[in-house]
Amino acid sequence: MVVKIGIVGSGWASHMHVRCLKENPKAEVVALADVVRSKGLAFAREYGIPRFYESPERLFEDPEVEAVYIASPPKFHVAQAIAALKSGKHVFSEKPPAISLEEAEKLVKAVEDTGLTYQVGFNRRFWPIYKRLKGLVDSKRLRPFVVDIKMVRGEMERPPWTKVREVAGGFLYDSVIHMLDLSRWLVGEPETIRCLARRNIYPHPDGFVIMMEFSNEERTILSITSA
Repeated sequence: MVVKIGIVGSGWASHMHVRCLKENPKAEVVALADVVRSKGLAFAREYGIPRFYESPERLFEDPEVEAVYIASPPKFHVAQAIAALKSGKHVFSEKPPAISLEEAEKLVKAVEDTGLTYQVGFNRRFWPIYKRLKGLVDSKRLRPFVVDIKMVRGEMERPPWTKVREVAGGFLYDSVIHMLDLSRWLVGEPETIRCLARRNIYPHPDGFVIMMEFSNEERTILSITSA
């Protein structure tokens, strides 16, 4: 079975996703949507995508599209995901799934109401080293008391909208969310959270030290340092 996929957005993340999808014999990219016509058409030509739409809504109406990849800026993720789900499409979304609790709750309800598949691109869960670590923790062969995760994003202003809080949600949502998801996946739900934050490059906090204590047998303490 080959899943017919539509892509929303033609930025750098979409390039990565389409290259991966083209290597998967169970996937076929059949449509692309981007509000910037020239950019979207160039992307579609580069990857041989047969149909281009100037709005995500038109892509969601495409009867051939079975699943949608949402790779637009974060502030659009929830509205586009809900619209796709209501159109009967399964959804894979770039992180973050939402940039507010209220929006996240609306998204959860839409997923529950439609019964369709929704996944967020938390790719660290699939890295071999973390899968190995997860296996050790789950099997009790490793019983961590302290876990220390450090993250350096690097290209802090690529793409440019990442530093605009109203668009990306802030550095915590845009980048540190990967480490927060990884820690919960590895250890479980935190019982207490403490955080120190400072501004470095962005006009809002973009450096964090987060301490989480978990209510597991080992009372694991996890530290995330990001910059």
